[in-house]
Amino acid sequence: MKDNITYFEASVGGFHEPPIHVTVDFLRNTVTYINASEWELDTIILQSSKRKMSQFLNELKKCHLFDWDINYPNYLSIVDGSWWKCQYVIDGKTIVKSGENNFPDEWERFCIIVSKLTGKEFS
Repeated sequence: MKDNITYFEASVGGFHEPPIHVTVDFLRNTVTYINASEWELDTIILQSSKRKMSQFLNELKKCHLFDWDINYPNYLSIVDGSWWKCQYVIDGKTIVKSGENNFPDEWERFCIIVSKLTGKEFS
């Protein structure tokens, strides 16, 4: 079933950090990276190979993205911390997962995987 993914999106940000947004279109083999700071907008659009997209999907599976909880709540009630959101479309169904100041165990590996795909830092 996870091989039927058509779209993936991930965003991360924080109180003093500009948001970073990555989208992956598995049908068009495109990757978009946006880093929106107060002073500039860094946007990169990459055309990728089917092989690289397949490798990316396999890496997502290895970090158990599809098994993550839907929400990782802010148990400490910190108001100026970090937030993240991932969403993907499988078989036409959109699944959204997110958190505030609370991350899945595989978060660091996930950030490395996304950074490797875009060639830019994602964390």
